Amino acid sequence: PSRGLGDVYKRQLLTYENFGEQLMLDHCTGCHGDAVAQGDRQGAPVDVNLTTHAQVHDWLELVYERSADDNTSMPVVDNMDPDDRYRLGDWLACGAP
Repeated sequence: PSRGLGDVYKRQLLTYENFGEQLMLDHCTGCHGDAVAQGDRQGAPVDVNLTTHAQVHDWLELVYERSADDNTSMPVVDNMDPDDRYRLGDWLACGAP
């Protein structure tokens, strides 16, 4: 979809604190959380956790490949809004500050 200048400005403001942390809590850490037992992870590998900013940085490329922009294989158990997927892609492309 076409995005206007206002969207470009908004993308520049995305940080872990104002975007990434809540998105991870809402869509990722139910399976990819430090405290989630192996049997409750819906098949998510035990070593792939997205609970902290540092952990998200460890998995930037994988998160992008699975969840950002037009990549939709994750999350498995819920639907992420397409606009959030594009914002996620923008945030990751900027290094997930």
